[in-house]
Amino acid sequence: MSDFGQGGGFGAPPGGQPPGGGGFGAPPGGQPPGGGGFGAPPAGGPGDGGPLAHIPFTPEDEANLSGMAKFAMFAGVAAIVAGLIQSIVQIIQAFAVGSATPGGVGGQVCGSIIGLGIAGLLALFLFKASTAVKKVVETDDADQENLVAALSALKAYFMVKGILVILMIVLFCCVATGVMFMGAAFASALGNQ
Repeated sequence: MSDFGQGGGFGAPPGGQPPGGGGFGAPPGGQPPGGGGFGAPPAGGPGDGGPLAHIPFTPEDEANLSGMAKFAMFAGVAAIVAGLIQSIVQIIQAFAVGSATPGGVGGQVCGSIIGLGIAGLLALFLFKASTAVKKVVETDDADQENLVAALSALKAYFMVKGILVILMIVLFCCVATGVMFMGAAFASALGNQ
């Protein structure tokens, strides 16, 4: 009866050892507990702060990711094909119309090459995203790193698209303002005669 209440329980632990690690003695193997259990958590898990090697996706999620990778690849190919067609049409138009267009033939050719370069850059980001997502689905060695790479590529893609949209809006506003001022100047010149 004298052992009642010692060590936080009903008597001394088995073997007369004081409790270690919150239980009756040290865990098996003599190692101190790590991460709240017996031993350290496995590498690549959420306990060590490192990236996850394998993210368990459901079959539906894997099918969605696989479809996303295919559509990103298709969109990249479509961007390159559309850029090529647009560049060819602009170059043919530049040589057909000649210097009647602003900037002449050189300006048209330069503009078409810039457009093709932008299409290629956007396609490159889509290809990177597609490849990284495909690795997430098909391999189990660096899922978190591949997912981050895919999201980074998509971020760059949408950033370039956003910059292009802003430039187009600014250009449209400049042209519209110029047309309004030219129209007002032309109307006032006609009114003075």
